[in-house]
Amino acid sequence: MKSILRYSIALIIMALAYFSVALSASDTTIAFETGPFTGSVDLGELCNDIKIEEPKHSEGQDGTIQTDCFIHACGSTVLLSKYAYVKFDMESGFSTNDAVADLSATGVDKDTIQISEQEINGHPGMVITGYIPEREMWMYIANFYVSPSALGKILVWDNERKMTVAVKTINVIEMS
Repeated sequence: MKSILRYSIALIIMALAYFSVALSASDTTIAFETGPFTGSVDLGELCNDIKIEEPKHSEGQDGTIQTDCFIHACGSTVLLSKYAYVKFDMESGFSTNDAVADLSATGVDKDTIQISEQEINGHPGMVITGYIPEREMWMYIANFYVSPSALGKILVWDNERKMTVAVKTINVIEMS
């Protein structure tokens, strides 16, 4: 009787261990910390292909100091940019002209460009979509505010569902 009880307990422990591994493996949320940022995003799919680049510092011709942090995950990219001596109005939206220029630089067919203003990361943001004939795929770009001195961008290739989930779930803060 004791051996059956031990065997049953061992089976239950193994089943619970397997179940907890299965639960953690089914989580599609990616947590990250890079440069002055910490956050998470859900791409709506399991992803083990994650690369977080070291922050890149640069200075523009106008003297603007910028730190760019790239997170690459399953064919998508999150770009977080921190600017020194710049203050953004986080309640204003993004310029549609700038957004169209960003997307046009990728070779998108201008007749396919669609712009959707929506809340991203708790503030006004924008999703820009367009078809790139040379690559035979759609490009999705989301612009959003992180803080008064930081902006974020999500880039997704040919997967509207992934972009929709990412825009709804992105949560980034700038650490002091």
